[in-house]
Amino acid sequence: MVTALPPDRYVLTFHKCGSQWVRDVLWDADVLTELGLRAGAQGIDASAWPAPSGGRLHAPVYSVDAATWAQRRPRGGRAAVVVRDPRDMMVSWIASVTHSHAPPEPPSRTAMREFTPREQLLAALAWIGPIVGKMASWLVHQPGPDVYVTSYERLIVDQAAEFQAIAELFGGVRSSEAVRAAVERQSFSARSGRAPGTEDVYSHFRLGSAGDWRRWFDRSAGQLFEALHPGVLTDLGYESTNLWFEGLAPHVDAALPPTDHAVADLLVELRRVQEENHLLRRVCDERLDLITNLSTRLEKAVHEAPPIGAPDILDEKATANAE
Repeated sequence: MVTALPPDRYVLTFHKCGSQWVRDVLWDADVLTELGLRAGAQGIDASAWPAPSGGRLHAPVYSVDAATWAQRRPRGGRAAVVVRDPRDMMVSWIASVTHSHAPPEPPSRTAMREFTPREQLLAALAWIGPIVGKMASWLVHQPGPDVYVTSYERLIVDQAAEFQAIAELFGGVRSSEAVRAAVERQSFSARSGRAPGTEDVYSHFRLGSAGDWRRWFDRSAGQLFEALHPGVLTDLGYESTNLWFEGLAPHVDAALPPTDHAVADLLVELRRVQEENHLLRRVCDERLDLITNLSTRLEKAVHEAPPIGAPDILDEKATANAE
């Protein structure tokens, strides 16, 4: 009997919301097995919406708002939506374009490195402009039971619980152990070798915490953000009043470390190699633990096995019954 594949599942999110981290946890081989799903499309946007294939987990799908999901959602499809404080997204974008990620469009990396911090923040404001309304749509128009909306901030506070909630939406898992183990394997510390909140601007895994925007936004920058996107931060739940900027400092001294372009590029490549080596060491340690465990079990089995040539207990009973 052929079992029908479950409808596709989707992780709908936005750039700089921890999208690759979320994908890596949910695409963990043990988690996919528990969910009865296979990896699907990744790193696409709404214009390249994947054709329904059944049994696929597409992650991440970028820049999808609530209305687009309502139009594109296949029958039985379910989605986890991950949002983030737009101000932290802006700061993360500045760091990545300046150092760790190749920018797909202007401004160029060279230009970003030569901008003042204020100019970098203005560039980030232009970048995030088309995004904030799409994010807010998920909170303004409450989705149905086929959608679970979470945030980067909630994920980093209680990773196991949030990823378990996503897994349950996607079809449930027989054991939360698979999710817990995947969360540990893909944690910030496991991937970077640093504690969350310890910054390295040259690393793909820069900070691993929330609230860094406060080092960048002074009162006038906050007022400009609110003027461009009125009410968005309150809609998303990150502020309780539209006058949140009044509590900011009149001036802040935020800047990425000034570095020669060639030196910065070498540091980015060095961090990439270090993180790959860190991952390889971790995998090797896990394999060594597995081999050691199997060796111990084998030795125990050999020790407890009857000597070669000793009469089998079942044979003895069979002989006694025959007599």
